[in-house]
Amino acid sequence: MKYEKGFSLLEVLIALLIISIIAASLGVGLSTAFSSVAVSDTQETARTLAELQMEHVKNRLYSSSYSPAPIPVEYPNYSAAITVNEITDRDTDIQNIQVTISYRGKPIIATANCTLEGYKVK
Repeated sequence: MKYEKGFSLLEVLIALLIISIIAASLGVGLSTAFSSVAVSDTQETARTLAELQMEHVKNRLYSSSYSPAPIPVEYPNYSAAITVNEITDRDTDIQNIQVTISYRGKPIIATANCTLEGYKVK
């Protein structure tokens, strides 16, 4: 039995440990990648919806407030809020329009202030 070839139990356990560590690392990497893709998709959808809301406001008659356009049914967990601030420093016919898109009640954090900002002139 001294010259018998094969693997000992210790060698098999070490090999299994190494394979387990590699598999766990791959699993964590894939999980992080999928999470990143989901966040990126949510932010890109929010940006597109914010641009649609801004176009909706710009195509409406000049007013002191604007209601958001309906969100398409393909995006059931998104909502929009529109804030209007009159700019009185230079001219009374200019508005600062801010559109904030929320997903499941929380603002999307794509930028520092979570809003798309634009201006409207009477």
